[in-house]
Amino acid sequence: MRNAFTTPAPVRASSRKPSSSSVAPPSGRRSGRPSTAASSLTRREREVGAYIVRGYRDNEIAEAMCITCASARVYVARIRVKLDVSGCSRVALARHLYAMLSGRPS
Repeated sequence: MRNAFTTPAPVRASSRKPSSSSVAPPSGRRSGRPSTAASSLTRREREVGAYIVRGYRDNEIAEAMCITCASARVYVARIRVKLDVSGCSRVALARHLYAMLSGRPS
């Protein structure tokens, strides 16, 4: 009988290798889907992107979507990071989003 002061029994490592079906895909990618900028945006981020393409500012996006201005800024920032266009102007971001959302090359 073991008591609280004895050491636990050693745990043996399994010699089985995980099957290929149980291995998770690399983080940030979904298996079976191409990794494109358009598919990396959420539905809500694409909605915000459509407002950016129309020329809306953060406060106008917030009003149109019934969210706070801070939330609109966060969505815009996430879009910039996901599309790797953090250093470009709002106009360049809008052009990039327009090309991406319409399926045309930029």
